This record gives sequence, C-alpha cells and structure tokens, in this order.
Amino acid sequence: MLEDDLAQWVRERVKPKRYTHILGVRDYATRLAEIHGEPVRPLRIAALLHDAARDMPREQMLQQAEAWGIPIMPPQHAEPVLLHAELAVELARREWAIDDPAVLSAIRYHTSGHPDMTRSDMIFFLADGLEPTRDYPSVDLLRRIAERDVHRATRLLLANSIAYLRAGGKRIHPDTFDLQARLESEARSS
Repeated sequence: MLEDDLAQWVRERVKPKRYTHILGVRDYATRLAEIHGEPVRPLRIAALLHDAARDMPREQMLQQAEAWGIPIMPPQHAEPVLLHAELAVELARREWAIDDPAVLSAIRYHTSGHPDMTRSDMIFFLADGLEPTRDYPSVDLLRRIAERDVHRATRLLLANSIAYLRAGGKRIHPDTFDLQARLESEARSS
C-alpha cells in the first residue's frame, strides 16, 4: 500500500520527533477533511511527504534546490528551511512519481501559504499548525474554529504565525502576506 511505503520511507529520512508530527498532521488532516467534505486521500499522502526534506542541513537544502532548478527567493536564502516544502514536492515527483495537483499543492503551500490556496490546501495548512503535538496558548481555540470555519481558522493561524515569526526576527515569505491580504479581504466582504 502506498501510504505504508511512504510512511516507512519518510521515517528513515526524518528525526523521530518530526515523524510523530507527520503522523499527527496525517491524522488531523483526515479529521478536518472528513468534517468539511474534502477528499481525504490526497491530504494523507501529502502529510506523509510534506516534511520529507525538513531535516536536511541548511546548505544541502540550498544545493538541492539549485540542482533541481527550484527558484530561491531572498527569504529562502536567509532561512533555507523555507525551501523544505518545494524540496518535498520534488521528492514526491522524483521518488514516488506523484503528480496529483491536490497532493503537490498541499505540500507546496503548507509552510508559507499562498494566495491561490484551495480549501483543501487550507485544511492541510491548518492540520500542520494544529496537529495534536502542537502546544501553544491558542491552539485549542484554533482547533475548535478549524472544525467549524476553515477560512476563519486559516486567517487566525496565519496571524499567529506572522506574529511568532516577527517576534523571533525571522523573515517572512511574501506569499504569506498575500494570503493574509486575500483572507482579510474575503472576511470583510462576507
């Protein structure tokens, strides 16, 4: 079964704590997809692959991105970990011949977001930020909101993420701000 093979493959590539996170994302993405009537299988596959490159050393991330022709934006040069989503997309394609757009976009947008995210992508973004091992002050409230309103929960999680990154002096990908602007505009329109 593909999921079993993927789980074994990724388990060999990441640290144990990361693997626990990956399984948590898989399970919570499944729950949210079922609640909101989205296809489950693409999100389960995306969950198993989304952090496959996350534990690569910084320099290796940059070198691999360059070798595969992945454009590297200034925030990614400063924080190569921002490349792990694009690298995971390429691993999915190259190692597993996965070409399902729902799987690939969920992986691609799970960290920085993107203004063109689908509802399924947002569910995956939420699953990554709210899975059971996540523990921060507003996580329980965000989980309750995510089970009722995907867009509102995404907007709130995104605001939390931006505040956290700013507080830590981290650079933020421009797509994150573009997604935030889209969600705020949609909230004002409704």
